[in-house]
Formats: sequence, structure tokens, C-alpha cells
Amino acid sequence: MPPLSGTLRVNLYGDSIGWETEDALAADLAATGRATLKREVFPGTAVCDWLSYMRRDLANSPPQAAVLVFRGVNYTPCVRGPGGQRLTGAALADRFEADTRTAVGLLTPAGVHVYLVRAPVARNDDMPALVGDRFARVAQSMPGATYVDAGAIDEGPDRTFVTALPCLPTETCTRTDADGAPVTVVRSPDGSHFCPVVPPPWVKCPVYSPGAIRFAAEVFEAIRQTQLG
Repeated sequence: MPPLSGTLRVNLYGDSIGWETEDALAADLAATGRATLKREVFPGTAVCDWLSYMRRDLANSPPQAAVLVFRGVNYTPCVRGPGGQRLTGAALADRFEADTRTAVGLLTPAGVHVYLVRAPVARNDDMPALVGDRFARVAQSMPGATYVDAGAIDEGPDRTFVTALPCLPTETCTRTDADGAPVTVVRSPDGSHFCPVVPPPWVKCPVYSPGAIRFAAEVFEAIRQTQLG
């Protein structure tokens, strides 16, 4: 795809991972002077919760790029089984894949490039990996979709959960690992999110969040390479 000339309109659809990283992604895009971000995120949601919003956005103000960030939760009615039971494991991943195919099928015919972003693994939950694999499968089979393995930036080797990672050159770190190398905390105490402290309910992280910054940078880089040049 040739780089876009003019301003790139990006829509972000996501759950709590999208909510945690939306400000950093918006800042990265704004810094180019050539891209803007519309946020459509809410903790605890799934792809199917946003399908009506995608249709509305296509009708009213179509974006040129859409980012989908979901870790695979089963809280809302649209990801429950026919009897109202909460889907889990492969069945939940199947639902996410089907709904993601619906989303891509809505967006790409309108000229929207879709980025399907894998969330990092959680301490005791393999759904981010399962959903990420389904995202990759969708991207492989549907033109106009790109899989972004952004979760890997906040993980250890082979998709292992880690709390801290080596510091980036731009970071000031006060912790060290067992070998005395400087490290920074990239995951939250709950083992699922990024904020290194526990914020009050419904409050964005009150401190610098290395994990969220790194994750957003990976998403931005995929957009930059594909559409901004």
C-alpha cells in the first residue's frame, strides 16, 4: 500500500487494553502532524460490542484505518452462548474470530485498512494468546487486514508473562534485576494490564506506564509503515 498523502483518520476500537494505551497512541499519531485518532474503547468489551459503532462511523465519517485491540473477555451479552452462558477457551476465541471477520468485512470494502492487535499474555489467562492467533488467521485470509503482534513487546520469550523488562534508553529506571541490570515494571499488579500501580476505579494510570507506552509504539509503527511512510 502506498503511503497516504494528507491526514490519516484512525479509529480505535478496544477494551481495557485499548483504554490504557489510547492516549499514547494518539500522541504518537499526532506527533507526525499527519494523523488523528478517534477513540471507541471501553473496558470489558468485545469486538461484537462495537460492530454497530463501526457501521455508524462508516455512514457518518469513515476512517482510513481502524485498530482493533481486544484481549478476549466474556463479560457482555454478545459473547455469550445461546443459553446465555459465558463462553470460554476455544469457544470464546471462535466467537472473537467470527466477529472480527464481520468487522473486517464491514470496514475493508469501504477502503479502511484494519489492524488486528494482539494483547500481551496475562499472568493466569491464555485468552490474549488465543484471540491473537485468531486475529492472525483473519489477517492472513482477508485482504486489507494486518496482524500486529504488539503484545510481544511486553512479554518474555515464547509468550511468557513477565512483570519487568530491561529499560529503554529513554527511560529512567530505579529497579534492577538479579544481575544488576536496570529494569522497569511493564505490567500491573493484577497480571492483566499495564499500569505499574493500582489506580482508583475508572481512573487512567496516574504514573508513567512503560508497558502501555511500548505497546502503543508497536501499534503506531505498524500504521506508520503501512500508511504513513
